[in-house]
Amino acid sequence: MPSYRRRFPAKLALSQEGRLLALAIVLIFVAISGIIQVRSVVASSSLRPHLPILIDGNSNFVVGSNGVTSGRGTVRDPYVIEGWSIASMGNQAAIEVEHTTAFFIIRNVETLSGSETLSGSVYLLNANDGSVLNSTLNGGEAVRIEGSQDVTVSRNSITNGQILVLDNDQGPLSTNLVIANNTLVNTTISIFSCTLACLQTPTMMKISSNVIMNQDNSISAIFVSAVGVTISDNLVSSTGTDIDVGGSQINVRDNILHTTSYNIRLSDANVTTLSGNVMTGFGIAIGSPQPPYDYPSYYDSQSIAANNLVNGSPVLYYSRCAGLNLSNANVGQLIIASCSMVQVSNITTTGKAYVGVLLAYVKQARLIDDHLNGNCDGLMVTESSDVNVSDSEISNNCGGITISRSPNFTLAHSVISGNGEGMFEDASTNTTVTGNLFASNSYTGARLGGGANVVVSQNHIQDNGGDGLIVDNLVNALIQGNWISGSGGAGILISAANGLNITANTLLYNHQGISLIASPFSGGGSVYNTIVYHNNFVYNLIDQADHIYGETLAWDNGYPSGGNFWSDYTGVDRCGGVSQDICPQPDGVGDTPYTGIIQITSGCCDRSPSPLVDHYPIMNPFGNVTQDTKPPLWPNGSNLALARVNSTSVSLRWSKANDDTWVSKYQIAENGTVIATVPGNILSYTLSGLSSGSSYVFKIDAGDPADRMSTDGPSNVITLRGNEQNPNPPTSSPSNLSPFRLAWWVQNPAWSYAVVATAAIGAGSILLARRRVIAARAKQLP
Repeated sequence: MPSYRRRFPAKLALSQEGRLLALAIVLIFVAISGIIQVRSVVASSSLRPHLPILIDGNSNFVVGSNGVTSGRGTVRDPYVIEGWSIASMGNQAAIEVEHTTAFFIIRNVETLSGSETLSGSVYLLNANDGSVLNSTLNGGEAVRIEGSQDVTVSRNSITNGQILVLDNDQGPLSTNLVIANNTLVNTTISIFSCTLACLQTPTMMKISSNVIMNQDNSISAIFVSAVGVTISDNLVSSTGTDIDVGGSQINVRDNILHTTSYNIRLSDANVTTLSGNVMTGFGIAIGSPQPPYDYPSYYDSQSIAANNLVNGSPVLYYSRCAGLNLSNANVGQLIIASCSMVQVSNITTTGKAYVGVLLAYVKQARLIDDHLNGNCDGLMVTESSDVNVSDSEISNNCGGITISRSPNFTLAHSVISGNGEGMFEDASTNTTVTGNLFASNSYTGARLGGGANVVVSQNHIQDNGGDGLIVDNLVNALIQGNWISGSGGAGILISAANGLNITANTLLYNHQGISLIASPFSGGGSVYNTIVYHNNFVYNLIDQADHIYGETLAWDNGYPSGGNFWSDYTGVDRCGGVSQDICPQPDGVGDTPYTGIIQITSGCCDRSPSPLVDHYPIMNPFGNVTQDTKPPLWPNGSNLALARVNSTSVSLRWSKANDDTWVSKYQIAENGTVIATVPGNILSYTLSGLSSGSSYVFKIDAGDPADRMSTDGPSNVITLRGNEQNPNPPTSSPSNLSPFRLAWWVQNPAWSYAVVATAAIGAGSILLARRRVIAARAKQLP
């Protein structure tokens, strides 16, 4: 027993205080280890350190010197450089071979810190008949080749680097290069050999059977700008472009490509052959320079076989054809270039590709009942004419439709929904957009810019995240009869335009109805020769209309045609005539101008009433909304909530009714009698002057612009108690509470934390002192 008592306190102290100390040490170690990155050093007994090696001319190949270990420089017995571990220094590559014609092999070497030199770990300059084999090359320009012929780079492991072929304009070109069977991690292959001298000179390069894993989405895993290159049987997994091709006569075949970006991009490429490639990602993208350097050959000179698969679906490519009729097919991508008299019907894109359907330099095409969903761009039309798209669905793409430099384009009776941007038109004339639904696109419903003679009519543009319709830098445009609602930005955003007629549109529940600003796309510009009339501005949230300082346009069409309907107009109609001074003679036009238009100066925030007014605001909504025959509907679960304010006042709050036009008003009935009417964007009301101790039945009904009223609106009952002065007395303020009450501590948490912390420190100190006393006594025991 005595021995037990002697051991127990010491053991207790060790198990608690010691464990706390140990835990602190572990936490400190973990924190430090999370900050400090330890580079592992692997010692290789088979490789010997060596200074950088420079071979300049055949005479420097001396066995036993300059790192040359064997050989005579012949095809059967090449010079060999092997077995070395070499760090490049400054601008000196680890191994540099220049101006040689003897056969040589660099193999089984390791290069270090290649990122510190501009010349590369292995640098071959005008060095012919060489090979780089079975080596581990790290960082920077792992292999750099200039003006060299008959070179092979094979079976190497390269990390965080680049294989670079960079020929200059003076030549000579690098030809007959083989880059094969290498394992490349965060390493790219880049060939820049397509200079003025190589436009007609095939380089006969081969890039094959490499495994490439690249996590830099800003660069391409394989980039080739040359003539006569074969890229085959590679396995590429990247976050950027897998293969980017420029130049001409490039053969890309039988590669397995996986990326979150483009699998194959043809950038200013001619006569490219694509076959047997299995692609997971955005598939094939074709790009070209801006005019006047954009040529049909960038699109129509390619050969793209149907055995190319994008996310499991075939790529269909047609070029230089006439009378193409394609229907009832599921495709990964459809590319049509330089064809005429084309009809594409009931096509479904399933590839989730860069572009579902691409039309380039196409004349007279009809797309009917097509389903272009889930791509980066659903439909792209460039440098084409007389293209008609109708009765189609273009949804859930990054961009729904892109039209560029393509006159006489028509989009009709189609659904464009759930895209990033519904439609983007640029520099195209005679564009017609009619009878479509643009709904729930994340940004803009439709944006048209840089063109002329544009008609946007009878579309429903609703619930888009940004602006409903953007009109930018257009000349002569008619925007008529559109229903634009629920836009996160302006219903119509206008900038840098000349000759706009905006009429008979309904702008409902947008952030702003119409906004005129300096062009965010063309770098500035004003609006000229523009008239806005016979539109319905209804319950737009921030303002019905605004414009930047200095804009000039007409907000009405004169008398008696009139201006616009404004849901917040408070004027009356008792008089008529040009000056509205013939009384009494109501004429459907307000007797006073509408002055709710806002002028914006100093950026976004200086807002004041505009000097521009609607001189003849119309009293009733324009168009057939007043011919509506159905009253508003109340959704299931609609309710009216009542709350007592005091013994003689009640607050009412109700859910929203729906209408096929809009709810223009709500009527409030008390015990069966209508006592108040509020605008349709108001969902609450407070009644006062009621009788204490009485019961009341309240009911809400909704009306529309045709004055059709619902009869089945929600109702509720409330009884006002006679002695109740304030049913919700305010909570006592902190100054009226005592520290001896729990509420005081809840409202003063800082004091609560201070007391708890003090108590914890005190308890810890007592516990520590007690442990020391126990330990001291234990030492005194026999």
